[in-house]
Amino acid sequence: MVVLGDRVDAEATAQEHARAYGFSVLRVHTGGVRGYSARLPHASLAMVARDPRVRRFQLDGGLGRRELSRREDSGWGSPA
Repeated sequence: MVVLGDRVDAEATAQEHARAYGFSVLRVHTGGVRGYSARLPHASLAMVARDPRVRRFQLDGGLGRRELSRREDSGWGSPA
């Protein structure tokens, strides 16, 4: 899941990212956590990570779930 900032339009951002980086959005989340779920190719993940509207990723793969968060001091940090 790509977690967005509190005031970000999740639907518009999800569609913008999908068009720009070549993936399909599976679900848009607009409740307590704003963001979207998608299967992102590795190259797309790197591009989405550069968008300042993105707060963090929750990665759910074959090895289980982990989270990557934007660190205020140095950009993207290690898994949380």
